[in-house]
Amino acid sequence: MIPKLKFLVPFSFLCAAPVFAETERQLDAHNHGEAMLNIVMDGKLMELTFISPSANLIGFEHKPKNQEQQAKVDSAKEMLADYTKLFGLPSQAACKPIKSAVHWTFDEGSGHEEHDEHEEHGDHDEHEEHDEHEGAVHSELEAEWRLACEKVDALNSIEVQLFKHFPALEKLHVEAIFADSPLAATLTSDDNLIKRPK
Repeated sequence: MIPKLKFLVPFSFLCAAPVFAETERQLDAHNHGEAMLNIVMDGKLMELTFISPSANLIGFEHKPKNQEQQAKVDSAKEMLADYTKLFGLPSQAACKPIKSAVHWTFDEGSGHEEHDEHEEHGDHDEHEEHDEHEGAVHSELEAEWRLACEKVDALNSIEVQLFKHFPALEKLHVEAIFADSPLAATLTSDDNLIKRPK
């Protein structure tokens, strides 16, 4: 089961719960080639959460078994830590990173690979239990980025560049809340632009 997200201001986004729940159901089947991106905008703060089967990003779902596989994990972690390589934001919005966090469910322990402040997240015990079953390993990645944007009105689109760096990713299910405006879309490498509702 995909971990539930912690929103910036939970109460103000209760109305969005059915939308996000539907996206979780879509990925419960653990479909390779598909992933989820949730975006929540609250004032000048924006939080993006990306959840994907590990196979989309590194080609396998078990713990790294050799140096070559570990190098793939390390490379993906490095890529995911830098949101500027993954999302094209209008420069006029003047967005700056506050926090990034990358967690693989096959990682030992419950700690996240984080940059800047550590923030606690929900338990991932259910995922770790999956990893114990050797014949049918299903692991996921959860990456989060929190940004502060000085000029929110200029943030009218987001170009998603995940497809370029992770070719095995075919579909990205996007659910977003911009102020009071919800958005739902499915992106592909040929259609990778999120347009903020007017």
